[in-house]
Amino acid sequence: MSTSPVKIPCPLQTSILRFLAHFSRQCSAFNLQSSIFSLQSSLQASIFNLQASMFNLQASMFNHQASMFNLQPSGSNVQSSVFNLQSSIKSSHALSHTVKNVGIFTIRLGCSQKSETPGVKLFAVPSVRLRGCDKSRSLSETRRRLWLQRINRKELPNAARVCNLHFAQGFPADLMDELHPDWAPSLNLGHQSCVAVNSKRYDRHLTRRAPLAEVNPNVDLNVENLNVENLNVDIEESDEAEKSVHVSCQTDITSDVMDKLEKRAQTYTLSYFEGNDRKVRFYFGLPDYITMFSVFELVSQFIYHSSKNALSLFQEFVLVMMRLRLNLLEDDLADRFDISQGTVSKILDKWIPVMAKCLEGLIVWPSRETLLRSTPECFRKSFGSHVVVIIDCFEVFIQRPSDLLARAQTWSDYKHHNTLKYLIGVTPQGTISFISRGWGGRSSDKYITESKDCKFLDMLLPGDVILADRGFTITDSVLQLQAQIIMPSFMNGRSQLSTHDVVTSNEISNVRIHVERVIGLLKRKFLFFSRPLYTALMQTSKMEAETRIDNIVKICCALVNLCPPIVPMSDTVDDE
Repeated sequence: MSTSPVKIPCPLQTSILRFLAHFSRQCSAFNLQSSIFSLQSSLQASIFNLQASMFNLQASMFNHQASMFNLQPSGSNVQSSVFNLQSSIKSSHALSHTVKNVGIFTIRLGCSQKSETPGVKLFAVPSVRLRGCDKSRSLSETRRRLWLQRINRKELPNAARVCNLHFAQGFPADLMDELHPDWAPSLNLGHQSCVAVNSKRYDRHLTRRAPLAEVNPNVDLNVENLNVENLNVDIEESDEAEKSVHVSCQTDITSDVMDKLEKRAQTYTLSYFEGNDRKVRFYFGLPDYITMFSVFELVSQFIYHSSKNALSLFQEFVLVMMRLRLNLLEDDLADRFDISQGTVSKILDKWIPVMAKCLEGLIVWPSRETLLRSTPECFRKSFGSHVVVIIDCFEVFIQRPSDLLARAQTWSDYKHHNTLKYLIGVTPQGTISFISRGWGGRSSDKYITESKDCKFLDMLLPGDVILADRGFTITDSVLQLQAQIIMPSFMNGRSQLSTHDVVTSNEISNVRIHVERVIGLLKRKFLFFSRPLYTALMQTSKMEAETRIDNIVKICCALVNLCPPIVPMSDTVDDE
């Protein structure tokens, strides 16, 4: 019995068969995907063709409507225009009705007034007038800027208004009436950045204009009462009548205004001080009327004055002297002379620089011949006739500056206050011969004296003798000029001074006290230095090279030199 052999598959053949079966399955899947993709492409192309045909159909319909519209008569165009106009009118009415229902509102912060509120009136913010004169344009710009500042707004809505509750009289004033309190909103503003408007200035303005605006009440200006038949009169008689009417209009001033004018004209005139030296000493600090009038004549020739000034030239001089001598406030001076505080400030600004320039010639450094003839006996006994000057520094209180650097520079450890320090030089007879500019209270006596801006050392000549206090340690600087400085002795570590040093120090103190007396006389005679001064006085302006306080100190020192000397020529020393 025969048997067939068993075929054993080869591993390589098995792998090839498996690969061929897998490849056939992938090919069939790929063919299926390709058929699906071709089906989708054909479907999208059909949809695109359908959309294109629909677009062409719409275009043809639009062209057909356009052709139909062109074939309509011209009357239809008119009807369409009328229809559009009626539509715009209806829309504007609807808009106005809407605005009316909403209400125009005020633009002041916190103010809820609207146009529907009973008794409330709203006013628009004034605009800039581009047409008209330059004055109206500038006033309108200033007024609009002031309105925006008062109501504290930068951008404004179109319907914004300001109600009558923000005006004193209930409505804004005229553009040209810029002094009126209601030229801009001033009441119930809701913030503290704007100061309330004072109406006193406007009242004075109306008072000044009243005499010119008043007309004689006896003149009948009613046109209805005129008789045409009575107009046939002589020309000369009508001219005389016209002149009489003008005269009556110009001279018809109320009794109150006349009383004020007469009171102002009679107040502080030359006749008020003439022959009365007591009033001259009280108001001017000068010894007699002749000296006061000489100072006025010297200064007044350089002061500009016109008929428009509220005060006479002499009254302005009296006002300035009362400010320095009695230290009256500007508001007090304004009430005394019946003028405004601003006018007082302008008068002071005008007079003080001119007075300082005219009177600085009274502060003179004397020559040696003059010193030899005028040295008192008390100086001759102790130091001979070579003493030129006695120097010292005095301080003036000022208000505390807001700037930290200025506050530190003006602080005085000696006075425990912010001060200005001045170097003063006095001759042996008690006349002020040198005054420096103002320095901060922190500056030392040595620093001020040796400074180039002070120019004190430039006045010395070889052989001059200077008397000073212990704080003036300038011996080396004085010796370089071949001069001599005499000061009280120092202890220098010793337990007590020698007999010679004590005697010398007492002699120096006995004569050096005269400079202290001059400084005391300066402060007592001019009470302007009795209170802390404003820091604004330490600033310079464009028209002035020196500060206001330096000019005032120079004026007061020059006027002190016009008074009798405090050091007599004999040995007997009397007080002022």
